[in-house]
Amino acid sequence: MLVVDRYVGVDPRFQSNARKARTRRSERRSPERAGTLADQRDDIPDLENPLFDDSQPIEGTVLTANPVGYGNPLPPLDLEPLEEIFPDTPLPPFVWEQGLAEAEPSTVRIGGEKEAATALAGDAALTEDVFENEVITGDEAVAGKSMPAEGEASLGNAMTVGNDAFSRNEPALSGNASLAPDLRAERETLVDLLAEYDLTLRSLHRQGGRLLAETDRGPLRVEFLEGEKALQRGRNITAALKHLREKGFTQCPEPRVSKYGERVIPWGDRAYYLYNKLPGRSAKLDASRDLQEAGRSLALLHRGGRGFQPVEPSVAAPLDIPGQFAWGRQVAADWLAMVGRQRFFSDSDHLLRENLPKLTERGEKGFAWMEAAYQEKRKQTEQEGALCHGDYGAASLLKTQRTFWVDRFNHCRCDIAVTELAQFISNIVRSSRDGWKEAIYVVEGYESVEKLTEADWRILLGCLIIPFDLFEHLEGKIRTEPANTIELIPDRKLQDQGFRRTRRTIETCNRAYAAAYRLAAQAELALPI
Repeated sequence: MLVVDRYVGVDPRFQSNARKARTRRSERRSPERAGTLADQRDDIPDLENPLFDDSQPIEGTVLTANPVGYGNPLPPLDLEPLEEIFPDTPLPPFVWEQGLAEAEPSTVRIGGEKEAATALAGDAALTEDVFENEVITGDEAVAGKSMPAEGEASLGNAMTVGNDAFSRNEPALSGNASLAPDLRAERETLVDLLAEYDLTLRSLHRQGGRLLAETDRGPLRVEFLEGEKALQRGRNITAALKHLREKGFTQCPEPRVSKYGERVIPWGDRAYYLYNKLPGRSAKLDASRDLQEAGRSLALLHRGGRGFQPVEPSVAAPLDIPGQFAWGRQVAADWLAMVGRQRFFSDSDHLLRENLPKLTERGEKGFAWMEAAYQEKRKQTEQEGALCHGDYGAASLLKTQRTFWVDRFNHCRCDIAVTELAQFISNIVRSSRDGWKEAIYVVEGYESVEKLTEADWRILLGCLIIPFDLFEHLEGKIRTEPANTIELIPDRKLQDQGFRRTRRTIETCNRAYAAAYRLAAQAELALPI
């Protein structure tokens, strides 16, 4: 038997007859919305509308339009022609071929993550409070995005436009940009400076305290030195870069030569040198492969720097480790004498008095263990010549798919190569408790190019053992604390800040010693401690 369902749609057994609750109560409604829609319609008069009435009007009757606001179009505005309102102002010509290049001067600036565009006219200065990067344009500026910053990838980019069009044939706006005061002065200098290279300045960017100039032949990094011996230092830097590239280390800047044959140009109290923007992005030394590659790049730099002699030896003085250790020893003695005259001691002082004898004894033994090897290596370096970067680390490395590029040579000097390796390892091991593992990766990468001798190992391990961080901390306490007494600080948080700084300093010294102990085991050497 065929059963036919008589219900179509929803089964009434599953329907709910309960009414849904209102979202708003009538007494909470605003007065203008208190009535229903039907009540509001009753208030509107039912007037005839001839526009939508199909019936023909009766002869002799006059149709009147409904008031404005009841569905009728607005009445036409009785406007005067523009020629009568502004008789002295001619109308702008309407020409299809006219581009944006003939428009009024303006500047477009785009913040990276905020995606905000602002057009400013006149000479109003733009500050860093509005945009993260500062950008200026010249009279022949072009439209184009700013190059990404080296090491500041999270900063917002900026874009400036000017008279001409970019190579992509994009329209541009004309006129000078509204500049920050310091960049406006830099722009005026660089316009004349680039003329000696037959280059034209398009825009100028400030990225992390450094200058990046967009020219008609690509982006250039602008480096300058200040001081009385700025020109001599600049000549040493350019000579070092030239020496490295001639010896096969090409992962470094190549200074441009002006049309007069100069690599360093003195300008006022500064000395400028320019080079092409290096490829790559900011390096993060958090993987074993990156640490090995960083050590390998440092070894290649030291191998390429063999035989380098500075043009101006007076401004390229090497590090004086014996002098620094003698200074640290005197600082420790002065602090002990100062504390001995005090009547009260803070938690920081108690911690220092407990650990200072052990750390200073460790430093004395480590320096005596490395002193002979250091003096011998010093004489060899002065005779044969060598080159150190001076500030080698993650901030001076740019990572590409294959290798690292080395930048920021403003502190390069003629010095023992292994002392720079020790300084690089010391900066790495201070950041974490397992820094000794990272130190081993760096040494493995370095020894893949240059094998360390026993004298090199002694200098490397001795520099890690000497507590230079402790000496700097003691000098800071001598400058800030009184000589005869100590102030009782009632706030416990302030006392804890000094205690934490002291404890952190002692911990960094112990981390460096732990790294020296692990590296000594790898080199099969016995430490004197």
